[in-house]
Amino acid sequence: MKNKWNDDYDKFYNTIKDAVIDTSGEFISYDGNVIESFYFSMSNGYTEDIQNVFSESKPYLVSVESSWDLNLANFEKSVTFSINDFLTKLGLDNIGDVKYNILSKSNSGRIKEILINDIIFEGTDFRKKLGLRSTDFDVNFQEGNVVITTRGYGHGVGLSQYGANEMAKLGYNYKEILKYYYTGVEISTL
Repeated sequence: MKNKWNDDYDKFYNTIKDAVIDTSGEFISYDGNVIESFYFSMSNGYTEDIQNVFSESKPYLVSVESSWDLNLANFEKSVTFSINDFLTKLGLDNIGDVKYNILSKSNSGRIKEILINDIIFEGTDFRKKLGLRSTDFDVNFQEGNVVITTRGYGHGVGLSQYGANEMAKLGYNYKEILKYYYTGVEISTL
């Protein structure tokens, strides 16, 4: 932490320490049970329903709008692959022209399924194979390359760290932020 924060070490360390002390004994629950508090870096403007990423159901981990992320630096990022590298990373043969079709998207705008040549990829698998920042992306072909532009950063489930930070800057307190991103939860004390 000292290497990362340099001269701001004391300030950041004390901020974290104070937050831990101020919330000592508090926990987040849904229907009387402690929640699994999924979080990620930056949304594409919405969080993602857990079913679309981890194939499970948790009523407090559903998609909510997170427009606070939209104007952040690094919200949109592009990565370029040669066609050969693109196909190799996907485990496909280099057969010349690449054809693609987005087959389905989630309600949050993230790719659920994409067809590359004759192979269907889950959006989450496509993201992993190519090392993409998110599953909200566009695919473009330019001069023998594949350019993929992503929006947001992370799996999208739960709390957006950047969105939460922007909410805090606007005056929302931590309880309001947590209850916004985790639908229907309670914050209780031991």
